[in-house]
Amino acid sequence: MNRALIRFGLVVGALCVCASRVLGQVAVTEPVGGNDISADKSVNSTNGAGFTALGNIVLTETATTDFATGNNKTLILTLPDGWQFNSGVGAVSFAPSRDITAASVSVGSSTLTVTLSVSGTTKFDTLTISGLQVQALDGSLDWMNTGYILNLSVNAGTAVIAGVGQDLTTFGLLNTIPGTPRTLGINIQPSPTATAGVIHAQQPDLSTYDQFGVYCYQDYATMVTASRLSGSGALQGTTSEQTIGGDASYTD
Repeated sequence: MNRALIRFGLVVGALCVCASRVLGQVAVTEPVGGNDISADKSVNSTNGAGFTALGNIVLTETATTDFATGNNKTLILTLPDGWQFNSGVGAVSFAPSRDITAASVSVGSSTLTVTLSVSGTTKFDTLTISGLQVQALDGSLDWMNTGYILNLSVNAGTAVIAGVGQDLTTFGLLNTIPGTPRTLGINIQPSPTATAGVIHAQQPDLSTYDQFGVYCYQDYATMVTASRLSGSGALQGTTSEQTIGGDASYTD
């Protein structure tokens, strides 16, 4: 009885080890160049519009069977809404003398297509997509410009790659942050009347905004200086305040 139990346990253990060797998932290294891109780089910007280098997307096999065999199979990656590639700009490379024998890439405005041929499943392969450039279409949207590059089920391509889940596996995060502060907005007006030597009952509070009118919540550098608009006498107290998270608050 005991011998039978021991033998059964050994068989199950052996099966588990074999399964872990066969089932792999390609490891995707996501680029970080698309993170926190200034809204000033957007298409509709009047202050430095342009493309930003995305960085490398790297697919690395963790099992030699992750890339299924086949000739001229395609992997299509799609940008989130509100973004564009620099069409025609990009490259693809692979580790030499392994199972991937050929690869090319075509970059359109919203998608890129990698065409690859895999001759076998005996060696570990690495596929690198490089040189991509991205740009947000509308800098005024800010948080709405946040999204991931995906392999969409509606336009996935024909390549079978273990671990690449359609509509699920991410190939890079894209998002914008507010651009350079350009304007001030008054949240709280100072008291309408003032007496020399007496602190205002109502202290002013202001915020900075970029060229699109988006609140500059990452602004910790702008100095806001108050001055007397009319009347006589010197404005007393602390007249200059540095923004903290885009907000300048006076106290005296």
